[in-house]
Amino acid sequence: MAGSRFIFATPYRHATLLMAFIMASLSFLLAIAPNGEAGEESQFLLLPNDPEALVELFSPVLRFSSREVLYPVPVDVMLENANLRRDGELILEAPIPASILGTYRSTEFYLDVEDTGSGISYGAITSQYPVTVYARVNAWSEGILLQFWFFYIYNDGLNKHEGDWEVVSVLLDLAGRPKLVAYSQHYTAIVRHWTNLERIGSHPIVYVARGSHASYFSAGEHMLRLTPCGFTGLDSASGTVTVGNEDYTLVLLDEQAWLAFEGLWGEANPLPGMSGPPGPMYRRDGCGSSLWTPPPRWFEDLPPDEDFSLIPRRGMAPSAQIQISEPHHRGEPINFDALGTEDDGEIVYAEWDFGDGTVVAGLETNHSYAVTSNFTIRLTVMDDDGNTDRTRLDLEIGEPDDGDWPLGVIGPEQFVWIAVAITAGALFLIAYTVKRRRMKRH
Repeated sequence: MAGSRFIFATPYRHATLLMAFIMASLSFLLAIAPNGEAGEESQFLLLPNDPEALVELFSPVLRFSSREVLYPVPVDVMLENANLRRDGELILEAPIPASILGTYRSTEFYLDVEDTGSGISYGAITSQYPVTVYARVNAWSEGILLQFWFFYIYNDGLNKHEGDWEVVSVLLDLAGRPKLVAYSQHYTAIVRHWTNLERIGSHPIVYVARGSHASYFSAGEHMLRLTPCGFTGLDSASGTVTVGNEDYTLVLLDEQAWLAFEGLWGEANPLPGMSGPPGPMYRRDGCGSSLWTPPPRWFEDLPPDEDFSLIPRRGMAPSAQIQISEPHHRGEPINFDALGTEDDGEIVYAEWDFGDGTVVAGLETNHSYAVTSNFTIRLTVMDDDGNTDRTRLDLEIGEPDDGDWPLGVIGPEQFVWIAVAITAGALFLIAYTVKRRRMKRH
């Protein structure tokens, strides 16, 4: 009997030790498994994830005179119809490849469309091209500058000349909230605070002067006004024809091969204001400040619109509200929306942080979780005045068949197979040990 007890006690003891080791290992793995809870809260930055989405959010609505024949077009119209010259000498004949034009880095060069003569003639050239706006995102240590550049093949205002570059600039703080807006007018620009701006949602409305294409905050006849960096006015902007932000092609400016061209986008003329302008990278205002580099100096130079101060209009901040669908199970999509958010204006942007590393934008969206755990959802909203609010919601994600399943990353089905494998392994070890002991006795 003593021998028999020894034979069976040893394998049972080995199996018990093995089982204890395996269960301890499983407990350790479950303890260190990720529970889906977010770590430290990331720094708030109310911005879409890419430059295209950002410029689309603030892209302007353009309003033209019914008598306007020239609209902003891609620079292809110039490259396909103009020759490159220097001091009257022909350098390149049209068409000019964009990549070749970008290699000419001297102010002595200029583009010249041959023998046209009137705005109507230039309008006929551009009629086959789509309305196009070039956009740029320029971030620096104090904020973010969004610029929308418009190229016209001809300026048909008082100072008629080939080529015309105009720009609308939106200044954001580091949290992505709009603060100031500047509209270019001849050699200067005028500034308004975002909250005092006429707009459709987050899209500024720009009244484009007939012929000169100067940009104004309101429709009507604009009288001469002298500023430290140049004059504005002497323009008419009726605003009867609307080109919405969905009606034109938005192109990222920094990706253009022609951008480094340092010459003039139009014929050279010794008379002031009668030559084509330099391109966006080399544009300066009447005070000599670059319109391309980060804007603190440029915005400081610019005067506010005479009818509005730069003091923001105080509107009610939004009250962010989260609404979600049922049920809340692992692997199943859940609908999220911010449509219940209260505001005195319009919510133009919403950003969701789902607590599992996923961040998306949109008033309505859906998301599914890969693991069962507790998550914190954070919603940030911005209204059309640039006011923001943030709220959070704690959400428990359970298993589809058992919302109270406690083992996190290991579901019930996986646990059953693990238990079967452990039991089979233990039984095999017992049988093998017993067999060996019996063989030794014989």
